[in-house]
Amino acid sequence: MQRFISPFPAGSEYQTIDCLLIDDDPDEADIFGLALSRTGLRAKCRHAVNGLDGLEMLKTGPVPDIIFLDLNMPRIGGKECLKIFRSMSALDMVPVVIYSTSTDLYEIQETKRLGASHYLAKTPAVNELAEILQHLFYRKNLPYWLNLTLDNVESNNY
Repeated sequence: MQRFISPFPAGSEYQTIDCLLIDDDPDEADIFGLALSRTGLRAKCRHAVNGLDGLEMLKTGPVPDIIFLDLNMPRIGGKECLKIFRSMSALDMVPVVIYSTSTDLYEIQETKRLGASHYLAKTPAVNELAEILQHLFYRKNLPYWLNLTLDNVESNNY
């Protein structure tokens, strides 16, 4: 399994980052969009409201630079989506970050085994999320579990 290394190295601040957020909660999508806007990065984020919608967007639209995927969704859950994404050759090099309310260690380890690039627990703390997104886009070799205490990001090796 490949470990994700950011395709957005320092110095590429003029590159537009194309994100796809797959999440059925419109409030979470708003929080994510607000945090992304606070990163200071040039980014656009498309939003799919469930796994089927996300799969359709991936089949008909441009391949995103990075996918953020909720686990608990109607129709097709995040784990099933992740399995499908990892079987699609067009998405071989696209990092998939699990973006979930769950902090259950089994869930975290299972998604890593299924091929997710990182695991990020949701938070209503917009500025903290923005800071994590900055780290994600500009740093190499981050740990798998990106909990929102940046002091822990360096030492967390899940």
